[in-house]
Amino acid sequence: MLRSEKLRLLFAHVPKSAGSAVTAALLPWLKCPPHPLPVDTHGWQMGWYFQGRMHHPWIREEQWAGPLLDQGWRLAAICRNPWHRMASLYRRVGHGQPVDDFFFGHNGTIHHQHRHHIQTALDVAGPRVTDWLPYDCLETAWGALCRDLGIRAPLVPTNYTPDQRGPREVLTGRVIEWVWAHFHRDITAFGYSGP
Repeated sequence: MLRSEKLRLLFAHVPKSAGSAVTAALLPWLKCPPHPLPVDTHGWQMGWYFQGRMHHPWIREEQWAGPLLDQGWRLAAICRNPWHRMASLYRRVGHGQPVDDFFFGHNGTIHHQHRHHIQTALDVAGPRVTDWLPYDCLETAWGALCRDLGIRAPLVPTNYTPDQRGPREVLTGRVIEWVWAHFHRDITAFGYSGP
């Protein structure tokens, strides 16, 4: 979770939901880590996150973040269709392996290496989000939040993947069905109708 004292803003980084772009946009309003890495360097974000926690769920952040929200801080997060999130994950790091093998491994259960990426938006951001920013109109939603905060912070594309195929072109039926079950709370809360 990002923490900006200057803006009295927390940002919960939901995996595969443009969190890197928001992190880069907020850099001028964050405390500088001791040894910041350039934005184009792998792993550049970790030092900017409060206590190095980038994708930690709300339940692990509530103890320190809750009191800030009680003091009037804002908590922003991005909500993105979970099928698009999973397609983005595969396109980014799947490296051409079979889709089912990538997600489920050889024993048929979700691959341990994906545990952070498959968290629901509601689990990462928690129940006290003041500003949900829809991924599909992120530039507009982000601009409105920035105006409310009195800043100009243009989004900075940081993780462009040339492969832009949609979920139905990338995911198998098995993964699509798994997303329905696993992300049920997000699907219901944000009104997603499918891939």
